[in-house]
Amino acid sequence: MDRSRRTGFPAWGLALLGILGAGPLAPAPAQEVKGLVLDRQTRKPVPQAYIGLLDTNREIVKAVLSHDDGNFTLAAPGPGSYYLYVSQVGYKGQFDGLYELGRGGLLEVEVWLPPLPFELAPVTVTGERRVDALAVVGFYERKERGIGTFIERDELERRGSVRISDALYGINGVQVPEPRPRFGSPEGLLNPEVYIRRGANVCRPAFYVDGAMVSDGNEPVRPDDYMTTTDIEAIEVYVGQLAVPLEFNNGGACGTVLIWSRHAERRR
Repeated sequence: MDRSRRTGFPAWGLALLGILGAGPLAPAPAQEVKGLVLDRQTRKPVPQAYIGLLDTNREIVKAVLSHDDGNFTLAAPGPGSYYLYVSQVGYKGQFDGLYELGRGGLLEVEVWLPPLPFELAPVTVTGERRVDALAVVGFYERKERGIGTFIERDELERRGSVRISDALYGINGVQVPEPRPRFGSPEGLLNPEVYIRRGANVCRPAFYVDGAMVSDGNEPVRPDDYMTTTDIEAIEVYVGQLAVPLEFNNGGACGTVLIWSRHAERRR
């Protein structure tokens, strides 16, 4: 049985505790990743952290949330090379790999999440401290992971698009048809629906605004009904259910669109 051990924990926050591989005559149980998520400052467990297992193409193959005691277990789909990504709101996400997971192997890790620093608001009379809104909701950690499409405020301004549907047009895997006349009112137009295309299949994504689900994908998704791009700080688009972060995965939709507004208050 091969076994390797690395002591301590490196700057990026993942401590490799051990890799166990089954011997040639041993049965081949599911390959597993087990670990513990901890706050780097308080050294306390971090519950409900997102843990994603990614293949060499950085596609998510499995994801779970940590338990109340910070522990988690991930069953890998098979032996091979994997990345590990861990995040939680209010912390800097950790991404590392590649890890080689052998047939029937076990990878044990400790994940130390550094809290995001608080920053004073530029102008305040109350002394309230707050962090960057997009950092609080985990936008930058998900963007760093490299899965999905991320559009920030400056890009929206460069494009000059007023409608959200225009900003989504041209994203790989996203389909935005032309607006259709309203029933009984040829002068008016329904705002266009947004679809996810996966090969020959087309379906509706789930739609969130400031973290709250607006549509679970069973109803038409028309983002232009809610706001214009002038109201938006950032957009996230995920094509395919496995690509969707677990905290925004309703288990039914084939993708997800996240809208983060400029006006929502997200203070700690």
